[in-house]
Amino acid sequence: MQRSGRGRINALASLPTEWILENPGTFIGMMPKKFFRFWGMDGEGEWGYQAGTT
Repeated sequence: MQRSGRGRINALASLPTEWILENPGTFIGMMPKKFFRFWGMDGEGEWGYQAGTT
């Protein structure tokens, strides 16, 4: 039986949480990379700074 509408959305929304619960070590191991990508240097922002547009 195929889900449709809200049931399918709810099922898809729970997938990330399920993956984290099944793979906590991998998830924690990815945190430094995620942290760096979020807080690391932004190429476009850096170009704007060098061009004097910010």
